[in-house]
Amino acid sequence: MSDPTGPVKKKRTRKKLEGSPDSQASQMRRFLLRRKEDVSGVSGTGVVAEGIRFSNGQAVLHWLTQLSSVAVYHSVDVLVQVHGHDGSTILEWVDPDPTQPPPDPQP
Repeated sequence: MSDPTGPVKKKRTRKKLEGSPDSQASQMRRFLLRRKEDVSGVSGTGVVAEGIRFSNGQAVLHWLTQLSSVAVYHSVDVLVQVHGHDGSTILEWVDPDPTQPPPDPQP
């Protein structure tokens, strides 16, 4: 005789990654790349890319050029080492640092 309730399904549980939004407050933070000088002759000057640093420290960069692309980096530090061109490109944070307390309101 068969089981009328059907096969028993096991509940899957996912291991929470350290730094995930479930384990602590999310620390995602947006940034822009601003070029003072176009060393490569490809991306131009001014704001050339936008990105986000995730809670785990990894960063994703989206180029705002005609030949748009997206890349993932181990960290913001690695991203700046690759694209900083010895200070010709500056990383500018859009969001405040989520690990710091908010500033006191102005009177």
